[in-house]
Amino acid sequence: YRTNNYQAVPNLVTIYTGDFRVPVYNPGYPEIQNLEASAPNFRDLDVAVAMDEVGTAYFYMVYANVTKPPTSLQVKSQHASYIGNSPSDVISVVDKGTFAIPSAYNQFQYHVSGFTDETYYHVYVVIEDTGNNSTLTNIYITDDPNYQVEPNLLVFYAPDGTPPVWVGPVNGLPTTANVYGTYFDIVVQMDEIAEAYYVVVLNGSPHPSLEDLKLLAGKDGEGALACGIIDVTASYLNMTGTVEGILNPDTEPACHDSFYGLEGLGNAQQFCSRCPIIDSETTYDIYLLAKDDDDNW
Repeated sequence: YRTNNYQAVPNLVTIYTGDFRVPVYNPGYPEIQNLEASAPNFRDLDVAVAMDEVGTAYFYMVYANVTKPPTSLQVKSQHASYIGNSPSDVISVVDKGTFAIPSAYNQFQYHVSGFTDETYYHVYVVIEDTGNNSTLTNIYITDDPNYQVEPNLLVFYAPDGTPPVWVGPVNGLPTTANVYGTYFDIVVQMDEIAEAYYVVVLNGSPHPSLEDLKLLAGKDGEGALACGIIDVTASYLNMTGTVEGILNPDTEPACHDSFYGLEGLGNAQQFCSRCPIIDSETTYDIYLLAKDDDDNW
């Protein structure tokens, strides 16, 4: 009778299936890192990416009020603008970039600089892998790179890195008013809410440094006869601080080192602030330094 015949040894065929899986971010990525304000009109941050395979990262930075976010293909195109809701809705890209991810699960960054103070931005990030473009024997499928269907959105607010600017009241600079025997006014105007630090010294005294002025002190911490801070509570409006000398410093408790009743810089108010010495018929130099509410000097 008959029986089925079959091979004594099977044949082996090896295949390599195509890569159709989109890369996956490490937890916490993508991320905005190292956001800071450094020098005036120069801002810095890093766009950071880590993912589970080798590939490429793309990003677009746009203003937060754009009419439509970009698609993944638009981000990958890396053009200077993209089309929003209609052909006439051309959205400008503030910054853009492409950077390699040469190893899986490790962080890589792209450095961005030059964005505008006190502005909200949206950063759209897209990652893709390398696909499979090998033509080796027994690899039967070649794939284009796989990328995200929708970009990831990162939102950040650019800090204020620009010092305040004097804008008045006289030729864009501070001035004095109501000068009498033992008191006078300092009048300032700035382009933002800020503080005006002032130090009064005898005319011709050594020039205090910026660090001296930040401490309300004269040159090397000495020689200040009066000092203080004028609160600038509104921009482009005159703000006035009155400097009034103590009439009898010998009997005034505030003029003695044991007096700590007023709050100021450090643990106690500077001596030149709590015990100003302004004499009649005397010439003084006044040094002023501006600081905003983000500690830009």
